[in-house]
Amino acid sequence: MIKQPTLYRPNWVEINLGNARQNIRSIAKHLSPGAKIMPVIKDNAYGHGSVEFAKALLKEKSVWGFGVASLEEAVTLRDNGINSPVLLLGAFYPFDYLKDALKYKVTPTITSVKALRHYSKFANKAGRTGRFHLKVDTGMGRIGLRPGELDGFIEKLRAHKNLVMEGVFTHFSSADSSGDHTKFQIREFGKVIEDIKKAGLNSVLFHAANSAGIMKFHEAHFSLVRPGLAIYGLLPFADSQKYVATKPILSWKTRIADIRYIPKGMPVSYSRTFITKRDSLIAVLPAGYGDGYNRLLSNRGYVKVGNKTAPVAGRVTMDLTMVDVTGLRNVKVGDEVTLLGSGVSAEDIAGLCSTISYEITCNINSRVPRIYSGETC
Repeated sequence: MIKQPTLYRPNWVEINLGNARQNIRSIAKHLSPGAKIMPVIKDNAYGHGSVEFAKALLKEKSVWGFGVASLEEAVTLRDNGINSPVLLLGAFYPFDYLKDALKYKVTPTITSVKALRHYSKFANKAGRTGRFHLKVDTGMGRIGLRPGELDGFIEKLRAHKNLVMEGVFTHFSSADSSGDHTKFQIREFGKVIEDIKKAGLNSVLFHAANSAGIMKFHEAHFSLVRPGLAIYGLLPFADSQKYVATKPILSWKTRIADIRYIPKGMPVSYSRTFITKRDSLIAVLPAGYGDGYNRLLSNRGYVKVGNKTAPVAGRVTMDLTMVDVTGLRNVKVGDEVTLLGSGVSAEDIAGLCSTISYEITCNINSRVPRIYSGETC
């Protein structure tokens, strides 16, 4: 049972772990035979809570382990009793911290011969066999070995008897939008797989597909897949639900703290960017950009008061946001307000802010308590 937080301030996030597990099951049904799932839970599970998610998702037989971005994130999982495989997806630097990856039994990503040498050195000092995954850049242009460098890397690897290349992976740059480039990346990665098998390296896990890749490219399922967005019920692309039906799992809520009568022609909030065009009722909400409610929603966002829509009035401030409830019947102090959830999706908010849905959830910061349900689903 997850211990629920005390709410000293009416500003909270509700997360349905049962829906998250259902989303994992929906993904698993879509996979090629034999493929397992590596849920990506970096950045505190995209703002949803990495420890709670890991504990819930490990109950699913299709889950192999987890992908995170940093050693700090991995250590948090280990400190909370999560002993499943954890892969650090990013490049590892400074190399000295590879010794801590060994200490916590966390699998690093290796992207160069130099990193390989350092990892071997620390594994030797620890008297341990060091497992790692090799990242190959097939068209992302970010980190990873180029395919043409693979033969030289394998030659160097053979000299390090205390290391095991457990996996090899790549990352799609545009599976949500560009089929041609993704197919090019799949072909390039296919050549990498062939070369590794020809080199006699067996029992290697291969993985490439993110949420969009899982949905659109069955040929990219390989040994593992790495969903992020789809687990959280976020949409990788507009019609993704027709590929894999997922359920939303996060709602961000608050309550009306005050309702102000503001005469016509008077300003609301900083810099006088909103002037009332009529005698108005302005509700004050105890949520602002200090909580992660985007300041770009000033004068353009909206919330749900029950099933009614109320527009943001004036600048979003650090701790408070004002919304215009003029004309809404029976609105009162204490009424529940949805900032993100039913009727105002992460995709809707992202569109208003010219960004992506997962930036919206990632930005909900730690001072907003998370309340979990459905963990026994």
